[in-house]
Order: sequence, then C-alpha cells, then structure tokens
Amino acid sequence: MVGTIGSTTHTPTTDPATAVTKATQSLGKDEFLKLLLTELRYQDALDPMKDKEFIAQMAQFSSVEQMVNLTNSFTAFAAESKRGAALDLLGKRVTSIDANTGEEISGIATSAKFEKNDPELRLQTEAGLTKVVKLSSVTSAETVS
Repeated sequence: MVGTIGSTTHTPTTDPATAVTKATQSLGKDEFLKLLLTELRYQDALDPMKDKEFIAQMAQFSSVEQMVNLTNSFTAFAAESKRGAALDLLGKRVTSIDANTGEEISGIATSAKFEKNDPELRLQTEAGLTKVVKLSSVTSAETVS
C-alpha cells in the first residue's frame, strides 16, 4: 500500500529485516540507551525481559559505544596524519595543481595552516610570489639542497 501526503510518498517495506537494519544503522548510543530504558520501564510485570535478552541488548549497546569511540579515534588519527604530512613538507620544494585554474604551482613550503580537514601550505615561488595550496593538491615534493 502506498500513501501520499501532499508531495511526499511513503512506501512501507515488506521485509522486516531491512527495516530493522536501516533503523539500527541510524541509532546512536544515546538513542539506544533511551530505547532500552523505556523498554525496561514499560515491560509487562508478569512477563519481564529475560536475562539473556537483557544481556544481549547490553552487549549491543557496548558494541555501539565502542564503534563510536573507534570512529572518533580514527578521525583524530587521520587529522594528525595530515598535520604530520603538512609539517614534513616544510622546507621542501612542493609541486601542486591549482584546483581553480589547473595551473602547476611550484615553490618552497614555508608554513602550514591547520584550520580545516585539508591543511594549507604557503609556497614561496621562484618568482618571489607567495601561493597557498591545499595539502590534497600536492603532486610531488623534493628536498632542497
């Protein structure tokens, strides 16, 4: 059955496993804990949740929390890795491609800026110009003798 409200169309899923998978993918640890506490609060007193079910749900909660922590750790590691890569280029001749013009830019990396996910390098060109390039656009680097 398809229901239409204004310009929004809703088609219910016929596969319960798909619906559960989609729901758990968007369920964060706070929402999971609230759901578990609500389930415990409103459970039937004559038929309380079985110990095995409760333990399984707590294990799921622990898994969700650990996955969130792991994701945060990987994100922090990636940011530190980019910072290290940018710092490693300081004092080297760096070649980069300008994203707007497609022009090749080459110069000595004199400083790095770390405001966003993609650090910026300041290059001093042979013509005496200062150019700013993104770390992700660097194509090569070589040590200056």
